[in-house]
Amino acid sequence: MSIRPANRNPGVRTIPAAVFVFCLYSTVFAVEYGFDVWTTANGLPQNTVTGVVQTPDGYLWLSTFDGLARFDGVRFTIFDKGNTKGILNNRFSGIFVDRDGTLWAVTENGVITVYRDGVFTSFLDPEIPNTAFNLVSDAAGGALIETNDGFYYLRDGRLVPSPDRKEKNVSTFYYGKSGTKWTFEQNRITERRDGKDTIFPVGAMSVFPNTSVNTYVYEDRRGALWIRFPNRLGRLANGVATIFTKKEIPALNDSTPGQIFDGPDGSVWFIFAGNGRNGKAVSRLARFQNDRFDSYRLDEAVAGFEGITDREGNFWAATPTGLKRLRQKLITTLSVADGLNSNEIYPLLQTHTGDVLIGSVRSVNRYSNGKITDLGLTYMGGFPIYMRGLWEDAANRIWLGYQGEGGFGRLENGSTLRGIGRHVLPNGATDFAADREGNLWIATENGLYEYRDDREIAHYTVKDGLRDERIITLRFDRNDHLWLGTFNGISELRDGRFDNFEGVENTPQGFVRAIYEDAAGVLWFGTYGDGLVRYKDGRFFNYRVEDGLFNNGVFAILEDDRGNFWMSSNRGIHRVSRRELDDFADGRIPKLNGVSYDEKDGMLNAECNGGRIPAAVKTNDGRLWFATMGGVAIVDPEAERSNPFPPPVVIENIAVDRQPLPAEKVLAAARDSRTVIELEPGRSNLEIDYTGLSLIKSEQVKFKYRLEGLDENWVEAGTVRTVNYSYLPAGSYTFRVIAANADGVWNETGAAVGIVVRPYIYQTWWFRLLAALASAVVIGLIYYSRVSHLRTIADAKTDFSRRLIESQEAERKRIAAELHDGLGQSLVVIKNRAALGLKKGDDPARVARELDQISESATLALDEVREITNNLRPQLLDRLGLTKALAAMCKKMSGVVEIECEVDPLDGLFDESEEIGLFRIVQESINNVIKHSGASRAAVRVKRAGNSVSITVEDNGRGFEPGRIKAAGGGLGLVGLKERAQLLGGEFAIDSRIGEGTRIEVVIGLRNIS
Repeated sequence: MSIRPANRNPGVRTIPAAVFVFCLYSTVFAVEYGFDVWTTANGLPQNTVTGVVQTPDGYLWLSTFDGLARFDGVRFTIFDKGNTKGILNNRFSGIFVDRDGTLWAVTENGVITVYRDGVFTSFLDPEIPNTAFNLVSDAAGGALIETNDGFYYLRDGRLVPSPDRKEKNVSTFYYGKSGTKWTFEQNRITERRDGKDTIFPVGAMSVFPNTSVNTYVYEDRRGALWIRFPNRLGRLANGVATIFTKKEIPALNDSTPGQIFDGPDGSVWFIFAGNGRNGKAVSRLARFQNDRFDSYRLDEAVAGFEGITDREGNFWAATPTGLKRLRQKLITTLSVADGLNSNEIYPLLQTHTGDVLIGSVRSVNRYSNGKITDLGLTYMGGFPIYMRGLWEDAANRIWLGYQGEGGFGRLENGSTLRGIGRHVLPNGATDFAADREGNLWIATENGLYEYRDDREIAHYTVKDGLRDERIITLRFDRNDHLWLGTFNGISELRDGRFDNFEGVENTPQGFVRAIYEDAAGVLWFGTYGDGLVRYKDGRFFNYRVEDGLFNNGVFAILEDDRGNFWMSSNRGIHRVSRRELDDFADGRIPKLNGVSYDEKDGMLNAECNGGRIPAAVKTNDGRLWFATMGGVAIVDPEAERSNPFPPPVVIENIAVDRQPLPAEKVLAAARDSRTVIELEPGRSNLEIDYTGLSLIKSEQVKFKYRLEGLDENWVEAGTVRTVNYSYLPAGSYTFRVIAANADGVWNETGAAVGIVVRPYIYQTWWFRLLAALASAVVIGLIYYSRVSHLRTIADAKTDFSRRLIESQEAERKRIAAELHDGLGQSLVVIKNRAALGLKKGDDPARVARELDQISESATLALDEVREITNNLRPQLLDRLGLTKALAAMCKKMSGVVEIECEVDPLDGLFDESEEIGLFRIVQESINNVIKHSGASRAAVRVKRAGNSVSITVEDNGRGFEPGRIKAAGGGLGLVGLKERAQLLGGEFAIDSRIGEGTRIEVVIGLRNIS
């Protein structure tokens, strides 16, 4: 084993200072890096982040001086002693995750806090000998608690000494990712790998005599150990120790190496803190790969405690000023700071020389070989021209559209403006194109102009068929048809006629700012607020935000070499695959996956400009230049790497009726399908928080969810991470959620949790069964009772019909008998007396006597006829009305029985048939008193009370048992009275006791009340 200085190591190449300076300070196209920063303003509990780890589920966990924080890339969840059981001290000085995913944290005063299965547990300082100050890994990835006198394991709640004890001349131990044990002594470092020891005669005690070695060493993925010395960097690998200084790493610059981390491609990265030329604190970045260092500039200073590389290749630094993520800037910029005459940029053009012309509100800038020159073009007394359009014709002549006199002209000698336009065009020309004959076509807000040899040959307006004279952009397609984008849609000039596509479905609407023809001859139109439109095979198709497009603003369309469309908008630059656009239009995919870029990706201002053509340009090196309100934004599509990692999906919280469930309960249900979340009856308002753990463009992670048992299809949630169900019926459900990263890579497995809404007792199956059986029994009983009742009614009706027939037959017999015995006998007497009188005609006295007898018999016969007719139809009703007829009847029938009668006015309350029925009820009741009661007194009362009439007949007779009495004689008896009452819609009641008389009461409701 030997120690070699870096400049003697053939595997390490010294980088000339000139090369470094070029890398660090050359053109704006040098690779740039910067930091995204999260502080208390973003949700951190405190800006001093003392440690950061990533747990197996994908979360970042941070230790701070005011609690622990869990981060999903979008939001922080804080755990401290104020809101979390099991945390005793908020001032955490370090954090560690072991191989099983258990989280360990240590506080300033040595309290160890462990988080496992959603539960925090803390171990107080008295349980820990010689205060713990760090958490490190053992050879198997377990947690070791480092104290002043050695290392300890936590076993079943007790601290157990590790076999690795601090001994004399031994500073400390370190276990690397590979399981290698590194032992640091006064004058040597020992590597134990796979049971074999390698000794490096390197003294390390002076570097870390009183603190944890973890602060100064790092083992990379290849098993090499890096040691941070003051102003130096050591590497132990393959039995060789190499010391690097600023000679090999100019980024050192008399500074101590800071964080070290692995890159996704096997490289190792270093952040160096130091001072810049003006004494301002700066940071520098270096990458070690293929035995050499490359340096890069950082846009800010960073000093930190430690850092990690997450599973997607991001480096995260825990610093005193917040959580920071290192990122390569996808977008570089040109601005006033780089020499532009204005940050308000409009048309862009790369000329045949490779130079880029940058139009602004203050003339034109030329970018050539990394140098920016202001051309200083002016008009009308020296005012800088306001650029509106740039174009280069086939003869390599540069045409300019500008706001001012004439509106357009050419650039002569590379720096002189020659006006060509002769019209007053207040807003100038915005775009130019040439047809196959070489004629120049110019878009203005005053119509379309056609020029040949610098002379106008035609001017087209709405009178010529244009849709709108305010033209923004124009383009000839491969068929030499001219397409125009206007303030109000599109027009196509074909065979000398304009087609405005009026009434055609999905045509571009409003401001059309961009026209692009792809390699297949498909036309694409960008609009100000109506999205992107494709024209293919004679049909238009419109893409909007609801289809997955990031923004409905499409000010410019550029296609990179990978087939991606890059578009500009007021909210930044956005990208979508052309293949996805075709697949979506053809129904092969349900949604687009639009990706956006803004200030976080390097733009100075996310607001892009459009309407001045070209608003973007693809240069020969494949870079994409966009005009913005913050200068020029330059995208290198080759630097954009798609993220192949599907995001882990976690169900974070479940709240029932706004009351959060315990975290361990939610975690258990999400891990094991046999464990479900049970909701008590009536508690059916459910809110679920979920997340997707991609730490690259986390805010663009998209979700779909479905509540099986309620939702038939997936619900597109977009970037929303919460769902609320205001009411869930009793039953069993499974909530599933899946997520896609910003590049559209889906985790189709996602996360799921079972939910059971317990029913009220009346909603259970057994209760419903019992209720059904009980209902069947009740229905059966009701049916049986109803049938019995109907049978009783039928029997009663049959009996009544029989009795009625018998009564009618008896009545006929009675009438026949009365006619025979009474009227018939009287007529016989009259006949005989008349015959006798005829025979004795010679005896006047005899004839007179016979006539007297005839008269008497006729009178008797007449009375008998009246009696019979009165029984058939009471004549008193016709002559007196109901009220007086009842009173007259009572008076007539009073004799043997003294009858007291009270009758309220009843006339007009009943129709004719009802009056007869009521009269008969009273008549029959009095007849029963006279014939059967043996009473001396009776009372008849017919009273009106509200909407009813009551009839009461009572006597002081012998009484009877109502249940045993039967109707007798020729009348209908009590049964007849009841039936008459029912026919009138009334109620019949009888009360009688032997020896106490009888009381009959009938109550009839009034139906004909005026």
